[in-house]
Amino acid sequence: MKKLSLTVALLISIATIAQPTFPGKKSIENKIAKRANKAVDEILNGNEPVKAKTASPDVTVPEEETKSAAKSYINGFWKQIEKMKNHEDESNKQVVYYNALNSARTAINNTKTKDPAYNTEKMEQALRDYEDAYNSIGKAKGNLRENRIATMNNSETLLKRPYIFEKAAVNIGGTETDNKDAVQKALEASDAVIKEYNKQVQDFWAGNPEKIMYQNDQSQVARKAKAAEGYIKKAEDVYKNYRTLASVAAYQDLIICKNFIDGAKKFFPNEPALNENAEKLNKALQQYESRESFMNKMAANKKEYIKNLRMGKAVMSNATLEKTAKQAYENAAMSSQKYTVSKVNIVSEWRLEKNELGIPLHKEVYVNMAIKLADGQCGIAVGWLRQEYEGGGTYSAARLILPSPVQELPCENLQ
Repeated sequence: MKKLSLTVALLISIATIAQPTFPGKKSIENKIAKRANKAVDEILNGNEPVKAKTASPDVTVPEEETKSAAKSYINGFWKQIEKMKNHEDESNKQVVYYNALNSARTAINNTKTKDPAYNTEKMEQALRDYEDAYNSIGKAKGNLRENRIATMNNSETLLKRPYIFEKAAVNIGGTETDNKDAVQKALEASDAVIKEYNKQVQDFWAGNPEKIMYQNDQSQVARKAKAAEGYIKKAEDVYKNYRTLASVAAYQDLIICKNFIDGAKKFFPNEPALNENAEKLNKALQQYESRESFMNKMAANKKEYIKNLRMGKAVMSNATLEKTAKQAYENAAMSSQKYTVSKVNIVSEWRLEKNELGIPLHKEVYVNMAIKLADGQCGIAVGWLRQEYEGGGTYSAARLILPSPVQELPCENLQ
């Protein structure tokens, strides 16, 4: 049988991607699909050379029989045994054995009919030995198919579309972005995914997978490795400008990408994209020293930000709107401790929102609010005051939307 040169990944693509349809060419399209599917099945079933070859039984073929009336059948039987014994081509061994065994069984039956007195014990033992060998071939090929399917699946989830990037990503929002316990818990969960991923990669590699089953994934692995540059740039920006503890996610992305590349290098050690980006990631991680150092920088950024934080300058004055913002924020209980809104600045002009027909939907202004906490500390909060259009040039009463949590800051910043 002609050895297949295409890998399963390529064949599956040919078999599954829709072919262009042309009048009168449907039969050709069907033939292409059938051939591709057949080739995939042949590879999975081990019709390429099996690594663990099955040895032929050590059966002695006797000299040609000359006395028995069934000598033609007896000699024919041993010729089939000899054919199997001397067959070395592993690619079609299963087929050769199957046909030879059928002929050998027929020869034994004919021998017993033609010469009932003839002792067929040696023939039957040889037949059993080669039947066992034939069954071991089937088992080996069955195991090979299972191993190859497992290799395809592992390559898909660990190399080609590695789950580590999605499942290990740290994503904390809302009021938890500066909650150290919540951030630490998210990081521990991410570390657990990375550990499990690395174990699966190691187990995959330790299983000595056939390269033919994953070699065509190299280009996608290389593209994934090149994403390291984006992670490195993002980490640089976050390190300089971001302020919440949850922003440590940018550092964790570097760790995630590094673990992916380290694992992929086992399979593609000479891939330039893996080696080059592994070096870039190592340099970036060394620059930030540790995850804790990165988080400390976020705290320092926040401290610097708060030091310079002030109420926005009022661009208009409206006692009704200011009272609405004050009451709404105090009633919203945006903090665990009681507080009062000591001042409201309307820091933008009205912003009018219209639909596609030019009809007003609502208008809103941006407000800054000075907060006095019950313990004497000060803070600032922001939000929007919105009025819905009711038709005829009229708007509803204002309501506060998207109010922020209180950001504590020195009281002198509010003067």
